Amino acid sequence: MTSSLSSALSRIERGLRRIERAAARLQKQATRLARLRVLLVLLAIGAPLVLFWDGRVAYGWSALSFLPGTILYVVVWFLYDRTGRAIRRAEEQRLCYERDQLRRDGEWRRALPAAPDGLRPEASHPYADDLAIHGEFSLGRYADRTASPPGRKKFYELLLSQPDADACDPEAWRQRMLAIAELQARRVFRFRWRRAGAPLAREAGPAADFAWIDAIVRAPRATPAPVLSALAWLLPLTSLASYIGFKMGWNEAWFMLSLPAQALLFLYLHFRQRNTAAQFGPYAEALSGLDRLFAVLAGFRMRSERLRSLSVFEEVPARQMRRLASLAGFYSFRRNPLLHFLAGFFLLYDAHLLRALARWQTEAAAELARWRDELALVDALQALAGLADADDGFHFAENLALNEAPSTLIAAATGLAHPLIPPIRRVGADFTLGEERRLWLITGSNMSGKSTFLRSVGLNLTLAMIGAPTLAERFCFRARTLVSSMNVRDDLAESVSLFYAEVRRIKLLQEYSRRGAPPAFVLIDEMLRGTNARERFIAARGVLAHLQASAAAGLIATHDMELLEYALASPKFACYHFQETIADGRMSFDYRLRPGPVESSNALRILEMEGVQL
Repeated sequence: MTSSLSSALSRIERGLRRIERAAARLQKQATRLARLRVLLVLLAIGAPLVLFWDGRVAYGWSALSFLPGTILYVVVWFLYDRTGRAIRRAEEQRLCYERDQLRRDGEWRRALPAAPDGLRPEASHPYADDLAIHGEFSLGRYADRTASPPGRKKFYELLLSQPDADACDPEAWRQRMLAIAELQARRVFRFRWRRAGAPLAREAGPAADFAWIDAIVRAPRATPAPVLSALAWLLPLTSLASYIGFKMGWNEAWFMLSLPAQALLFLYLHFRQRNTAAQFGPYAEALSGLDRLFAVLAGFRMRSERLRSLSVFEEVPARQMRRLASLAGFYSFRRNPLLHFLAGFFLLYDAHLLRALARWQTEAAAELARWRDELALVDALQALAGLADADDGFHFAENLALNEAPSTLIAAATGLAHPLIPPIRRVGADFTLGEERRLWLITGSNMSGKSTFLRSVGLNLTLAMIGAPTLAERFCFRARTLVSSMNVRDDLAESVSLFYAEVRRIKLLQEYSRRGAPPAFVLIDEMLRGTNARERFIAARGVLAHLQASAAAGLIATHDMELLEYALASPKFACYHFQETIADGRMSFDYRLRPGPVESSNALRILEMEGVQL
């Protein structure tokens, strides 16, 4: 753990120093360009005035003397703008490194926003609440490095849907794991990706969920008449040529006839496209951000089969998204009435937009939803690939279903730990769970690490089934239906007591354990705490008997020694424990998993240490 922590620390600190040096250099360059802009403004204004007052230069040449300063100002302005964009990119990179640093130090909640409530799973989800997949202090928040709303939705979908079809198919799982492994190695891609998606991460309101992409796909096809397209070119050119000819004395004022026709056509197009503009205009900024993500994808060639099968790594989606973003930007002109009137009346730009939109719909509208879904998948996978950015303790798991040799192993790990515990306080655990003794009873005193161990196994099994890195030196698994009963609470709003909430959870657990493909992997922490000791033992014994008769495997944490004695009479159960050490009146824990039942309890000792009168 120490070496992995040092490696991640060194990489993050090197990156921060490099970005800080680059940002300081760019800031100095921006300051010099800003001063030069002021001097060029003075030159552009001052040169004509000086020459005019001097009187020895013709007025025409005096007026034209502003051109050199103006041209130089435009060049410097572009350089200043480019430098400003580079500074913003450096700031976004610095933010990425600082967030990784906060993750490493266990203070990631200071920098990372929680997931929207719209992504919160239902209370009946088999494991999300117990394992803290979503929420203030959760794996989802810790691991979320997505750069787009569709990607964030897909990211949580992967965390909440295990085992999915890919996890149950060994070859499909391997392809997804290899895709994540390639993205993990491509740190440059992931930094560019997160930097390009920074504006999207700040999106709020209706544009943030990107559901409007489906509305764009379903939008009626824009079908401009050929006559309309011809008039959009002919009328402005006729008006301009007629006006120039009139001023030069070549013809009469024919533009007085073409301009009213332009006005009528402008009004017709304005009202015809008001619904289209209302649909596209508000999403211009979001589409611009999405366009940058597609541009990043088009700049890389992937080697893994899963990523190579995605069309978003080709140039066509990036080009079509640039066109769509450009169209949306032009439709947003309507927010500026003066600009819309000038461009709409004199250039009839609405007709050109209508024709361009029709061409885009014909070429790309049918593919837009698929591109959005593929981009979301890449975004989710690269977020999971980034787990090791701040912690080199993450390693890819081994799917036992890919082994040709038969094995009765269900899950095994070396150095298994909880991802949300900072590396400096983390203690790894080793375990091997096989078919012979597929149900473990975990005992131990309070605060010794039972619940944390159960959650560590559940979270790492979830990551392993996705194909993501797990926080273990080695983790082997078979895909299993994960279901838990750990963090059960009462619900006053629904008039549900603690005991009844536990009963409903146990019923759900039994339903999953009866399913055969794949078998259940159960995590239970202190069954049926909401009733008396005698009835709890009878009910818990019945639950264990049901699990023993099924194909389920898993871990059950308990303080009930009678339940332990009952379970150990069966060859399907094994017992392990955590323990504490008391020295000089102080209690300490080593969080080491040991075989056999616990031989001590510390509840009374904790009460005494806290000054509770007994």
